[in-house]
Amino acid sequence: MYINTHCNYSQPASIKLNNENIGGHLTPLHISNLRFADDICLIAECNDDLQQTVDKVYTTGNRFGLEVNRTKTEVQCIGREKQQMKTLLGGTELTQCEEFVYLGCVVSADGFCDRDADKRIGLAAGIVRNLHSIRKAEDISKSTKVLLYQSMVQSIVLYNSDT
Repeated sequence: MYINTHCNYSQPASIKLNNENIGGHLTPLHISNLRFADDICLIAECNDDLQQTVDKVYTTGNRFGLEVNRTKTEVQCIGREKQQMKTLLGGTELTQCEEFVYLGCVVSADGFCDRDADKRIGLAAGIVRNLHSIRKAEDISKSTKVLLYQSMVQSIVLYNSDT
């Protein structure tokens, strides 16, 4: 089971989150957080570990004048069994969600990527519809059409597929 908290700072954050005992253990890797700009995704294998990490982010951030955006911060339990969690951020209980979008990917509590794949296919289908006139145009070479397809359609469908 992996438990995520998606923290969003109102300012860019740089907080050291190294704890060998907390996080997901993917042999030989140990991952306790994912960060991009002002977004942090905290990872723990139990609610107590998650609470400890959330407290560390909250107190360390406050010490440097950073504030976690409570309205954008959610908790999610990923796994086969649904589990109600109670995680506090500065005394306020965080909302538990079934899915959220992180860096453009839909992360589902059941661990499946169906919703994300459906979203990507839908976005690509919209691009294909918009490119209809280009696809039918006789004055545009086939190689240019293929390049447009690869850059505008395939890139959308395959975005983040490796994760």
